[in-house]
Amino acid sequence: MTRSRQETYDWYENATAAKAPRARAEALPATTDSRLQFGWWIAGVAFSSLWMLESWTHSFPSPNRVGGLAGSLWALLLSLSICYGIYKFSKVQSKAIATLLCVISAIVLLLHHATRV
Repeated sequence: MTRSRQETYDWYENATAAKAPRARAEALPATTDSRLQFGWWIAGVAFSSLWMLESWTHSFPSPNRVGGLAGSLWALLLSLSICYGIYKFSKVQSKAIATLLCVISAIVLLLHHATRV
């Protein structure tokens, strides 16, 4: 004898897992922070690429290319940490001023590196 199993779905009525999640209004602005972080990451990669390209083109004719590039990499890390420190220090006052100071310091450091190399 086979017995048919009766299933009840009464527990679905009160379950929160069966309901579709709703987007909250306060959760949406978090996407701008992730886009801002992505923008800073892209700007850092572009800055580093310009820095190392300038170092590579300047040290290309010299026989000791690797030593110059290692020194340039060390200077790049130092300049990135200076820009980060300026941003973090001035972010307390204003985020817009902090961004402006960070960009200006990065440009000044890159121009100084280009003329010094």
